[in-house]
Amino acid sequence: MHDEFELANKFQWKEWKRILRFTIPYKKTMAILICSSLFLAFTNAMYPVITRFAINYFVAGQTMVGLPLFVFCFIILAFFQWVFHVLWSKKSMIIDMGVGKDMRYELFRHTQTLSVEYFNTTPVGFIL
Repeated sequence: MHDEFELANKFQWKEWKRILRFTIPYKKTMAILICSSLFLAFTNAMYPVITRFAINYFVAGQTMVGLPLFVFCFIILAFFQWVFHVLWSKKSMIIDMGVGKDMRYELFRHTQTLSVEYFNTTPVGFIL
C-alpha cells in the first residue's frame, strides 16, 4: 500500500505546483533576487573584459597613463559585485527560510486534522 520507491521514481508537476505555491508571498523578494542575479552575472562578465583591456593597453602598450583611473574602476566593479552578492545571499536566505517555515506550519496544521486511525494504520516513515 505505501511503496516509497514507487513514489520516488515519478516526477509529478502536481507536487511541484504544491511546493511552488509557498513562494507566492515572496514575489517581491524573488524579483529582487532575480535582478541581483542578473547584475551579479554582468559584473562577473566584466572581469575578462577589463583584464583584456589592461593587458592590451597597459602591458602591450607599455604605458602607465590612466592606471589610477583603471584601478579605481576595477575597485568600483569589485564593490558592486560584493553588493550584489550580499543582496543575492540575503534574499535567497529569506526565501529559503520563509518557504521552509511556511511548509512546516502547513504540515503541522494538516497533521492536526488527521484522525488517530490514520496514525495507527500508516507507517511512521511514510508519514514523515
